[in-house]
Amino acid sequence: MTSAIGKSRGFTLIELCFAIGVIGLMAGLCWPSLQSLSRSMQTRAEARSFAEQLQAAREQAVLKGASEHIRIPIGADIHCSATEAWLLPDGTAHPLNVTFGFNRTDSISVQLDETGRVLLSPLQQ
Repeated sequence: MTSAIGKSRGFTLIELCFAIGVIGLMAGLCWPSLQSLSRSMQTRAEARSFAEQLQAAREQAVLKGASEHIRIPIGADIHCSATEAWLLPDGTAHPLNVTFGFNRTDSISVQLDETGRVLLSPLQQ
């Protein structure tokens, strides 16, 4: 019967350093994509929030027969093409199109069409 004295089990320091290096390299390569995804999700959330407020204000304007005024909620680092909107009693809005985004390549447009539906669409550059 042989004993296991002298035989070590586990990883060597070189193997551990190599594994940590590979993980660091993978994380470094993925970081820009994760930042872009985060900004895109934040832009969509701001646009959806505005679309919901726009739809509710439109319904109130038509129901009351009076104009409704709403402020457009935006985060600190998101640009927006307007800061407020007016909903008229006939169901139309001014402005009809509001753009949210961080830059021109990552923007979302919120529109109110002729039938009163709120449409969200990414801008194609």
